[in-house]
Parts: sequence; C-alpha cells; structure tokens
Amino acid sequence: MPAFTFPMCADFAEQFTKRLVASREAKGLTQTVVAKKLGITLGCYGHYERGFRRLPVHLVSKLAEVLEC
Repeated sequence: MPAFTFPMCADFAEQFTKRLVASREAKGLTQTVVAKKLGITLGCYGHYERGFRRLPVHLVSKLAEVLEC
C-alpha cells in the first residue's frame, strides 16, 4: 500500500507533534512501545514526533487506539 500523507500548515504540524508527545507521555508510554504497537521502527516514530515526517493516514486510527484518544 503506498503511503499517503495529508497536507498540513506549519502551525498545525507543530501543534500535532507537541500533542502527540504529550498524549504519549500522559499514558506513560515510551516511543519504543508506541512504535511496536504501530508496527513501525522507533526511528520512524521518532520522526513523526519531531515533525520530520508526516504521519500516514493509514496509521491515524491505529495511533488513536494506542493512545486511547
């Protein structure tokens, strides 16, 4: 399945990464645990949290389940 990302403005992207980190930390999860639950590498997940890569649409619902949001 080809990766599909949605366009984001810079402000939304910055807020998304901050909220992603805050949500993960609030659940007491490490980046490693979240990456494993998503079926991706730690490096890839770290790039999502730091805003270096955009989260593919197919991972959004899976991430919501992992973070219980």
